[in-house]
Amino acid sequence: MTPRIERLVAHPGLPLVAGVDVDRPAVHVWDSTDLRHLDTIGADAARTATRAASTAPAACRNPSGTPKNPCSWC
Repeated sequence: MTPRIERLVAHPGLPLVAGVDVDRPAVHVWDSTDLRHLDTIGADAARTATRAASTAPAACRNPSGTPKNPCSWC
């Protein structure tokens, strides 16, 4: 089911977009380069992605694959 979203917010330095779910206390996060859903964060949210560095957006990783920016993914 596609969530109903309000108040989209773009990350100032990374290619990420977050939106507040209208129907439950959750925030959805997308990669803004291809609008791929990355994660849902909230008290009752089922975890759909791991936070391993390999799944972090490319902007969060150094060429070696290690995290470089302190953000929710790194």
